[in-house]
Amino acid sequence: MTVLTGVIGIIIVIFTLQDVILTTLSIRTSGPITKVLIRAIGELRHLVRTTARSQWFAHHVMRFLGLLSLIMTIVVWFALIWTGFTFLFSWLDDAVISDSDGRPADIGELIYYTGFCLFTVGMGDLRPNPKYKIFEILTTVCSGVGYLLVSVASTYVFMAVQAAAASRVFGSKLSWMGGTPNDILICSWNGESFDGLENLLSGQVRRLCHEAQKHKVFPVLFNNHNLEIMSFAPPRIAALDETLTILFWAIPPEMRPDHLTLASIRNGVTLYLEAFNRHHAVRNNVMPPPLPDLDELRRCGIPVKSNEEFAEIMRQNQALTLRRIKLKALVESTGREWADVLHWKIDLIAGLKGELGSGAMVKAMTDDEAFVETVREEEEEEAESPV
Repeated sequence: MTVLTGVIGIIIVIFTLQDVILTTLSIRTSGPITKVLIRAIGELRHLVRTTARSQWFAHHVMRFLGLLSLIMTIVVWFALIWTGFTFLFSWLDDAVISDSDGRPADIGELIYYTGFCLFTVGMGDLRPNPKYKIFEILTTVCSGVGYLLVSVASTYVFMAVQAAAASRVFGSKLSWMGGTPNDILICSWNGESFDGLENLLSGQVRRLCHEAQKHKVFPVLFNNHNLEIMSFAPPRIAALDETLTILFWAIPPEMRPDHLTLASIRNGVTLYLEAFNRHHAVRNNVMPPPLPDLDELRRCGIPVKSNEEFAEIMRQNQALTLRRIKLKALVESTGREWADVLHWKIDLIAGLKGELGSGAMVKAMTDDEAFVETVREEEEEEAESPV
């Protein structure tokens, strides 16, 4: 072999280790390899969503691709490290020899030797040539890197699964608030104000920030696909932001909840969108979603601006239009449609609309001992979580 093979091996190993470190230890960004894989899986999911004739088939394929994005990241790391060290051991023809007769290892045996250095202690049938101390040291380094990679990858997968489970819980909690923008507002309207909504929103600020930070640390979560719409966080986060849009631009100021609470939730959604935009580009052909239906709110006695006035405000606010395009792109990237944001309902809502209002909703939630216990456990986990 030549010096070139050794140089190629060094480049591959260093480049891969950099990706592993950035992806697993950095809280700001992922490595270049991971970014490419996540975006590639995202493009494949988009292709499935737009071409599959069966929604059942599309949802199950996208669920599989979500799992594949995490698995493929780990597989590519191991494959590249394996390849890089194989190149390094092939630097010299007799760098690795047979223990029985001293014969130089061929390419197949070098691949085998590198593999058992990474994952096991080997069978002893191959060993580094004692003439070259550098390859004895390299064998030790290879074993150390393999042990480190197994440990880091296992921890990363475990924490990513934990983060995915926490995201499902967060999505369920948002569903309890009403699920859709109109339902959230209708359930929290007491006939005069949205006092109950302020309490519900203030409890979600910290959880939303946790959700945004987890998606920054584990960008593979954006490729996750949940068959249960109730516990799927992205559509519910989009619904929450649409609720804020109505409150800010269609509800009189004196009727709104505390401005600081609304701004905090809005900033939390912004952090979530920033994490999404790091790994998923918004397509040029994505159109703004339809405007919220104010007629339903008006029928429930909620004072809102006229449809024409609200539409004109939205038309003039380009920043808000771009934000809603990003929200739509977020929802569609997860394999869902904007209709899942506007029209999905749970049975609880039917009993809480109208006269019952937010007080009944809060009581229904706090009277459920299992729900209260789940919230308590989640708050304890969030307090202990390093993310």
